[in-house]
Amino acid sequence: IASGLQPMSGPPSARECGTIKSYKVEKGYGFIGRHGVDADVFFHVSNFRKTKNRRQPEIGMQVEYGLGLSNQGKECAKDIIEIEDDGKRRRCTRGSDVKICSEMDGRQRGVVSSIRGKYGFIIEPKSQKKIFFFMKDVHFRDPLTVGENVDFVMVNQNVVGLVALNIRPFLIQHENFPQDETRKTEFKSMVNSNAPERSIATVCSKYNCAFLNSSGGKIYFGIEDDGKIFGINLTKYQRDIARKDLDFQMKHYDPPVDPDRYSIAFLKIYQRTCGDLMEVPDQFVVRVTVLGPTEGAGSCNFYKDPSGNPWIRLDGSVAKMDPQMFRKRRAKEDGEENDKKEIQRLRAQIQRLEKGERQRTSSVPLPHNEAKNRSGSNSRTASARAISNHQVKDKILASLLDFGYDRKNVLDALEKVKRANQPLHIDAVLDKLM
Repeated sequence: IASGLQPMSGPPSARECGTIKSYKVEKGYGFIGRHGVDADVFFHVSNFRKTKNRRQPEIGMQVEYGLGLSNQGKECAKDIIEIEDDGKRRRCTRGSDVKICSEMDGRQRGVVSSIRGKYGFIIEPKSQKKIFFFMKDVHFRDPLTVGENVDFVMVNQNVVGLVALNIRPFLIQHENFPQDETRKTEFKSMVNSNAPERSIATVCSKYNCAFLNSSGGKIYFGIEDDGKIFGINLTKYQRDIARKDLDFQMKHYDPPVDPDRYSIAFLKIYQRTCGDLMEVPDQFVVRVTVLGPTEGAGSCNFYKDPSGNPWIRLDGSVAKMDPQMFRKRRAKEDGEENDKKEIQRLRAQIQRLEKGERQRTSSVPLPHNEAKNRSGSNSRTASARAISNHQVKDKILASLLDFGYDRKNVLDALEKVKRANQPLHIDAVLDKLM
């Protein structure tokens, strides 16, 4: 390359528009006047996209480009393409063509300004019009939040006025996500994955399990750890595979996860170009949402992943639980409703056990001598009662140990029930444990 200049390197940033102000053919470089910015930006011919009708840049040419860094670390223009007269030809940083939003099936863009239960309002940025919408018209199951970018179809209804339909949240490429990673939010890049549609369910496995066993959460695929939004290129076929893989995986949890407790959404990606927003076709941030133990359908609040491992969410990661923690968290997080069901189940088992002992005692044949019959019957009844109480005691002890209670505390509670001359029943033991 002439004059020792090197081709530009580094990833491009958001797209800009400008006019070529100077270009030295013999040296292969020049400068672009940036629209709306006083400073010019350097470019090299190696970053100019050649077409069938245009092989070289020319002074006065209107171009679109991204900003990057040269090998010397200086700012320069990258991925330069001529803007044709109709203004429709564009190229995004991921190599896909983009469409001008105004031509995108009549869809509009706006920001959610307020939400009031089942309805809310969207502000259209250019006209500042306030547009009414119902939450039922949101494309995804997850509720919208105030300040979220959305695109929608706008209609004018006789009574209500302007109404937004088919509302879809979207994100802007190369900008920062409005939230940080938290206990309930996880970012995954996946930009360099060869088969992202297959990787999504695989990566989700332990995170979904941890969210189910904790307080729920969301995983965003296509966002860097620092919050920078890039997105993932996924065709319709690949999106279908991602959905099916996630469903297949959740069915193989222990126990299987109710479909109402998780969802997957593909958030559209837009790109800022020449002061406008352009949709990037087939570019998405994939959001997987998992509800916590107290949300959604299904009575089970404790899960193992398809490999049989229980996971729990920490502040910045996930961790595998040991058996003791597993039992304690299960006893704590199953909630009052599951506790009552477990007690009812144990009560029914103990009642069946007591009934069986009474039947065996009553079926013993009487001896011929009446006096011996009475004394023998009393001794056999007392012996049978002792055996029954011992079996009931063992059953209560085993059940409460499995439920996460300490062995010494359970034995002390059983002794307190005995000293108080109370019937040996799991309810009485639980009262002493409280």
